[in-house]
Amino acid sequence: MLSCDFASDRYLHRREPRAEGFAGQLRRLLTLKSGPSSIGFALFEENCEHKVAEGGVDMIGRSDERAWLMRGERFRAISFFCGGHGSAMRLCLQLAERVNGGHPRIVAHRVRQRGVSSELAVVLDDAMLMGLERGLAPSPCQEMTPAPSVVEGLRVAFSMWPLVLQILCFEGAPVDG
Repeated sequence: MLSCDFASDRYLHRREPRAEGFAGQLRRLLTLKSGPSSIGFALFEENCEHKVAEGGVDMIGRSDERAWLMRGERFRAISFFCGGHGSAMRLCLQLAERVNGGHPRIVAHRVRQRGVSSELAVVLDDAMLMGLERGLAPSPCQEMTPAPSVVEGLRVAFSMWPLVLQILCFEGAPVDG
């Protein structure tokens, strides 16, 4: 599970220059959880004590695909067919941006990989994305290369908000069976 340590100053000092020019942005953390058929997100106050909103797209690319947003007690289903991870990620980011009144300060992408027991967090940048698009994961966790559809969503997020600190968190997931 993602801890709020990612929002602490020890992670911000290395990449703080990326946030220059965004003094008016709200200090919120957006977590995104990407899987092969869904993307979910939650928007938190920077101290992680209050969830502002959550939403996502389920059953991506299927006829029963659905998008949704929950803000406080209000639930809203959204009529929108994404058809792929890139469009689903774009919709999730636009929903979060609308709720937040702009982009968040930090984005933490959570990617689960079946059969992997280790965990790793890295800063998402263009070089990392190019490596993932070529099927290369960061050392020492070569088995953690996400599916191409998930990488497509990561590319969309990075291209929409290139100046926002984005962290890629690989998580292990048990093998069913």
